[in-house]
Amino acid sequence: MTARPRLYDGFNFFNELDLLDLRLHELDPVVDCFIVCESTATYQGREKPLVFAENKERFAAFLPKIRHVVVDGRKDFRSSWEREIHQREQIRTALSDAGPGDVLLMSDIDEIPRAERVREVMAGGIGARDVYCFELDWYNFFLDLRLREKWSRLGPRMVRVSSLATINGLRGVYAPRHPGPRDAVRWVKACLRMKRLVRRRLVRDGGWHFSWLGGLAAVARKGSALSEHRDVSTGQKDAAWAERRIGDLLSREARYDVVAIDERHPGWMRERMDLFDRYRMPDA
Repeated sequence: MTARPRLYDGFNFFNELDLLDLRLHELDPVVDCFIVCESTATYQGREKPLVFAENKERFAAFLPKIRHVVVDGRKDFRSSWEREIHQREQIRTALSDAGPGDVLLMSDIDEIPRAERVREVMAGGIGARDVYCFELDWYNFFLDLRLREKWSRLGPRMVRVSSLATINGLRGVYAPRHPGPRDAVRWVKACLRMKRLVRRRLVRDGGWHFSWLGGLAAVARKGSALSEHRDVSTGQKDAAWAERRIGDLLSREARYDVVAIDERHPGWMRERMDLFDRYRMPDA
C-alpha cells in the first residue's frame, strides 16, 4: 500500500502571533509539519527577538508538528530583498526528510489557505509539473475591510517537494490569469523560476490574505521591517506614516467593501472574536 504523501507548510515569521494561531488552527487537520522560519533580524537588518521561541507555550498543542527554523540575522546582505530571500530559502532546511511524493505548501504567514481547498488538492493528487496557486479573499488593515480585487498574483503555492528548484523560485510563480500574451510571459517566467515545464492550476475561493492588521503601531512596525518596494521605502515608520497609509486606502471607496465577520471568514476566527475583535474597523 502506497503511503499517503505528507504535507509541509512553510512560511517566514516576524511577530504575527495571532495570525500564526489562526493558521495553525485552520490547517492542522491537513498539515503534517509546520515550518516556522524566523530570523534574528528584520528584512531591513535590525535586530529582533525570536518571538516564536518566547511564546511557544501558547502553541503547545501544535508543537509536535512545528519545526522552528532560526536564521542568523547577523549576515551582511546588499539589500533587504536579499535578506528576505535568504530567510525564505531556509524553509528548505526543514524538508530533509521529505520523500519524492511529499508536498510543500508555501506562502507568507498572512496568506492563509482554506483547509478544505488544501484537502481537495491533496486528494486529487499533484503531478510533477503542477503548481497550485490559491486565490484569496483580500483584507487590508482590518478584518472587515475586504478589497474587491482577489489576491492571486502571489500567495500560497503547493508543489511536490521533488519538483522544487528553490523556495523563492516557487514564490515567484504568478497565478494564471486571463489567457493572452501577458499570461504567456508569466508562464515562461514560471518555467524559468522552477527550472522545468510547469502547469499552473488556480484554486478559487482558496483562503484569506489578512494584510497589515493590528492598528497604527503594528502597521508602522511592519513598515519598518519590510523589504523595500515601490509602496514602502526603507527606514523607521511612525504612527503618522501608518495613518496616511490607511487613509489612502479608505479614500478609494471603489476598491473595498466594509463587510460583516461571517461565514466567509475562517471558522476558528469567528469562534474567537474575543481575540480578533480588536482587528475590526474602529467604527464597525
